[in-house]
Amino acid sequence: MSAIIGQRVTDSNAIESEKLPRAVQARPRFWFITHPHCWAFDGGEWLPVPSKMSLDPGCNGVTDGGGTDLAVAQLNRRGWQIVRPSDKRLGDFQWYVQEIPKQGRGRVYTSIFDEVSVVGSRVFWDHDDEGWRAFRRHLAESGICQPITRQVYELEISKQGSRVERLEGGSAAAPHNQVIGARLIRERERMAAMVAARPAHLDAAKAKPTRRRKVKAQRIEADIEASP
Repeated sequence: MSAIIGQRVTDSNAIESEKLPRAVQARPRFWFITHPHCWAFDGGEWLPVPSKMSLDPGCNGVTDGGGTDLAVAQLNRRGWQIVRPSDKRLGDFQWYVQEIPKQGRGRVYTSIFDEVSVVGSRVFWDHDDEGWRAFRRHLAESGICQPITRQVYELEISKQGSRVERLEGGSAAAPHNQVIGARLIRERERMAAMVAARPAHLDAAKAKPTRRRKVKAQRIEADIEASP
């Protein structure tokens, strides 16, 4: 029989469950992070695309003792926002990291959207795609991450437009190629859906009048020694 194992990590909990085989590679603990540039059109809506901040001691600014202040400061300077598992705004997604014990050294840390089953000596991984989308949607709706900006939206639309143009060129050069024709139809439909799902706050921001601030420039004069 298969055994689904894994448990959310809270401030204090003890894991007593079946262990993964020794051959499974250990995975360090992590936090999710988001960036204003990292958005994607997925499942008919615009959603942030979180990355992972590894909490492996001695790596990426994490101290040997597990201190994260330096690592967080470095990421914040580059525009990243930290999604701490303890953030109460996460609601049902709070403590989104699960810790899975394994045979031998180390442990395996994954998100609650990853499900692992052990069948005999084999390990099978599955991913909850719908739960992952719901988590990303919650990050945006709860204000944990910044909403998509007009510049990022238009950049993604431009990328999709370039894909459509390349396929149109390929279709014109090989009009009887059904594979290219089918891809062109799919990408055109995706382009139309991306435009139709344009976030409402982008139009509201565009309609709001903005005042330009005039910045006075001061000429900097340097004394230049005349040549003889």
